[in-house]
Amino acid sequence: LFLPYLNNPHFIILLRNPVSNAKAINKIYRIPFLKAMEITSYYNFIISRICVKHNIPKLFINFEQMRIEPNVIVKEILRFLDLNISEEIMRDVNSVIVPGYSTTSNDSTFSTQ
Repeated sequence: LFLPYLNNPHFIILLRNPVSNAKAINKIYRIPFLKAMEITSYYNFIISRICVKHNIPKLFINFEQMRIEPNVIVKEILRFLDLNISEEIMRDVNSVIVPGYSTTSNDSTFSTQ
């Protein structure tokens, strides 16, 4: 409803590996893993429908890549939005970004039983 009133809107969509996302939901909210996968799939479906419906510039960001190279992602976002910031502000941005930050385990496997 609000979108038509925005001047030059852009979508920045942060996507996470669905299994990692479901594992985090399972751990934080104690929702069974398969239900968490269903929730993750639903939200990804909604995001895709919104993206298809609106002819607006979109930047898709991979959450896992952002954790590895946050400075690269920040620069991509700035380019996408056609923004220029001073070196001083970029240093401030870099000072609050923690590469590799994780709130969940990085286990490569997960059992539902």
